[in-house]
Amino acid sequence: MSEIAIAYKEGIEEPSELDQCLHDVSGNNTILSHLIFTTLQVFTQLTRVPEKTFTTTRNEIIAAAACRLIANSITRKEINLTEAVALPKWKRIVDVGLKHRHTSVQESAADAMAQISRLTDCSAYISR
Repeated sequence: MSEIAIAYKEGIEEPSELDQCLHDVSGNNTILSHLIFTTLQVFTQLTRVPEKTFTTTRNEIIAAAACRLIANSITRKEINLTEAVALPKWKRIVDVGLKHRHTSVQESAADAMAQISRLTDCSAYISR
C-alpha cells in the first residue's frame, strides 16, 4: 500500500489534487477508484491496530511498516483531523517509532515526520 501511495504522489504534483485523489472515490475509472478506496481504507485500518502492537518487544517490522505507510500516504486531510480526547493514532505511531530502539524504525518515523513537515508547520509538535 505504501508503494501505491508513492505512485499517486509521483503522478500528482498539486497537493490539493492529491488530497482529492486519495479521498474522493467517486471517479469514473473503476480500477483507479478501487485503488484509491483501498489506499484510504488501509490508512483508516491502521487506526484499528491495537497500540500495544507497536509498543511490545520484537515489533520493529510492524512499527517500521506502519511509519512507512504514514510517510507515504498521509495528506493534509489526516494531519488536520483532530480528535476531542486524544492525539490521532498516526501521531502516536510516529512517536513510538521515533523513540524505538531499532534504527530502521527510527528512520521510518523520521521519514514520516519529514513528510508531515512538508505538508504543515510541525513546530508545535516538535517543541513539546
